[in-house]
Amino acid sequence: MPKLDTGQDASWLNLFDEMYKGTFTGFFAWGMNPACSGAHSGKVRQAMTKLDWMVNVNVFDSETGSFWKGPAWIQRKSRQKFFQLPCAASMERRAVLATAADGCRWRYKASNPPGEAKPDGDIIYDLFKKVRALYEKDKGALPAPILSLKWDYETSGHFDIHKVAKEINGYFLEDIPEHPADKKAYKKGTLLPSFVFLLDDGRTSCGSWIYSASYTEAGNMAARRKKTDPTGLGLYPEWSWCWPVNRRIIYNRASVDLEGNPRDLKRPLLKMGRRREKMDRRCP
Repeated sequence: MPKLDTGQDASWLNLFDEMYKGTFTGFFAWGMNPACSGAHSGKVRQAMTKLDWMVNVNVFDSETGSFWKGPAWIQRKSRQKFFQLPCAASMERRAVLATAADGCRWRYKASNPPGEAKPDGDIIYDLFKKVRALYEKDKGALPAPILSLKWDYETSGHFDIHKVAKEINGYFLEDIPEHPADKKAYKKGTLLPSFVFLLDDGRTSCGSWIYSASYTEAGNMAARRKKTDPTGLGLYPEWSWCWPVNRRIIYNRASVDLEGNPRDLKRPLLKMGRRREKMDRRCP
């Protein structure tokens, strides 16, 4: 979650425009292929010739990873450094799959990645430890943010994706004698039941509020595989997890016609009244 400077625009197009101007000279291409998929791929490749170094992290080689073989780079005849880090494919690592229905489904590893390939989390974790070791040795211009950064997502010497999932869900940083949401007490370190329990006084932590309730004291909600459907509407509330707060119906308005009547009379999600329907028609 980077913090932007006032007025800064770090969107995709401006990112490569600034690279083209030489504003920055190092770049991580992580799971993307801008040399092929960029809006102006020719300019993107010209921009990458301005870099001193680039790291391409992907399952396979790509136009971005090998752009230095093309004429845009050869014309510069530079001494740039390029690194290709092989990443594990989706079936070779534990992770969460985000679905089009705003669902989060936990995936289990089916096989080990080949050769020196590693999951994204392992690569990021190892890179940061190397960077912090350099800061501890050489200090650098601004060592405090690196040396003081909380980075304890490890179990028995290995990166632990479950600890990251819990960090994203959020937890209590202090004992809460009586929480205003439910008047109950919570101990420091307890995982948040949902984003409703977030406090604005620094006593709670959460990586992303929409995922709060995805990994609670009850366990990993995204790993659930129960096939019960108590409503009969095909919602299956205990099959994986949906954000926010496991809400299964988000695009409600699409389930009714222009008059507010359910499109599927056998499985009506909702029926809109006349007053609400008029209000909907006024909305752009």
